[in-house]
Amino acid sequence: MDAQSRKRGIKQHYEFIVKSIDPATKKVTGLYGYELSYDLLFMIPPHRPAQVLLDSRLADTENGIRVDYDTLATKWDNVYAIGDCADMLASKAGVVAHQEADVVAHNLTVQITGGGEPMGLRLHTI
Repeated sequence: MDAQSRKRGIKQHYEFIVKSIDPATKKVTGLYGYELSYDLLFMIPPHRPAQVLLDSRLADTENGIRVDYDTLATKWDNVYAIGDCADMLASKAGVVAHQEADVVAHNLTVQITGGGEPMGLRLHTI
């Protein structure tokens, strides 16, 4: 919890799996019956790959396709996964997907042209 949240008495709950929300009583019920009351509710949904990726069985896990963390290469030749479809411990924010795309594009250019050096993913987010 950040200092401003503490200062204002704002509680944050992580790893809480929501089962239902009752806006009339301002209560959120968790997967195992645990309830939280709220005055103003902000929720961030879990990041998951598109359902079509899960349904197609291309995803190795419910988090997406396993990738090499440096190159974003998958188990298939010449197939890369970035953003929401990549199973890696990183933010799913657009800025991260953009950095991942830059690495893949650079490395493909090196591979195709034979010029330059491949680079690994080094995320830098604020």
